[in-house]
Amino acid sequence: EVEMVDIYTNQLPCDLKVLETRLVLIYKEEWKRKVQRKPKLRTYFAINQEFQTAHYIKLNLSKSQRSFLSQLRSGTLPLAIETGRYTGKPLHERICMLCNQNEVESELHFLLHCPRYNDERFIFFNDNIIDSTNLDIGTVQLLFKNHTRKLAKLISRFYLIRQNQLYIV
Repeated sequence: EVEMVDIYTNQLPCDLKVLETRLVLIYKEEWKRKVQRKPKLRTYFAINQEFQTAHYIKLNLSKSQRSFLSQLRSGTLPLAIETGRYTGKPLHERICMLCNQNEVESELHFLLHCPRYNDERFIFFNDNIIDSTNLDIGTVQLLFKNHTRKLAKLISRFYLIRQNQLYIV
């Protein structure tokens, strides 16, 4: 794959930068193929289509904020789409228990569409001057890129609401 068999076979000198560039390119393509094949990483790949360190990793965020961002991004936030996987529940049955839209509680439903969070979502998008009429994965990409800290706080607030409603003590 590296296309340097002649150099190896004939023990010729090679430019290590060229070799490194080729190897990185091969790795990135393999990474992309593997990530696309894993349904659990649907949100991760939609947000990160290139192999690189997420910019929020370099920000000074609290452990909780970093954790919520990572969980949302990697598909491990304990929403119905993830917890249903533990019990083998079919994807179409992993329905949001907080609304009556009969939709799978995915990361996008949780963050952008569930009516339970409409008041908080309205305030958030108005405060951040983001058009909330057409919310989709592009919105999530924008939030991760330009409003990382605020997004982390929003996820945390939504998740607290979710926990309080589902697990009333």
